[in-house]
Amino acid sequence: MKKTLLILLGAALCSCSGTQQPYRLTGKIAHADGNLLLIGTHFNQMDTVRLTPDGTFTYTRTVGDPDFGFAYLPDKAFYQLVFIDGTTSQLEADADTPTDYHVTGDLEAAHEFQLAAMRRLSALDEQTYASFGDMQATFNRVSDSLLRGLETIEPSAFRTIERASIDASVSNSLVAYHQ
Repeated sequence: MKKTLLILLGAALCSCSGTQQPYRLTGKIAHADGNLLLIGTHFNQMDTVRLTPDGTFTYTRTVGDPDFGFAYLPDKAFYQLVFIDGTTSQLEADADTPTDYHVTGDLEAAHEFQLAAMRRLSALDEQTYASFGDMQATFNRVSDSLLRGLETIEPSAFRTIERASIDASVSNSLVAYHQ
């Protein structure tokens, strides 16, 4: 009995101490002309990836806590990304049309949700409101709708950072209204 318990405890410890799988991004950026691609979560901490002559690249990094980030093709394009360890994404883009890009893979639904949420919240900032209460009620309705839709998006780590992002966007908009 003790031997079986020790074997089970050892197996549990081994599975818990396993190394975390990195985030992996591959892709192709047409018309990139073999430039460098900067990838990261903050402008002051960017990784540099050399694109092949046909614009393909591979990027792997252990990011720790899930985060939003981006890939930046200097003077040409900026692509928003979601970084979650253990996931794989593919970026397909054309440097000649920088706002038209697509992310597929494990985080495809997360990317689509994030972009749609940002567009929806940005559109609210462009509207005029009769009063602060009217604005607050509108933002709260949209926020509630987004948060309900967020519950179906995988992986769950994305839901945590996106929920915080939605809350921050609403809060910033309400504060800006007073200023």
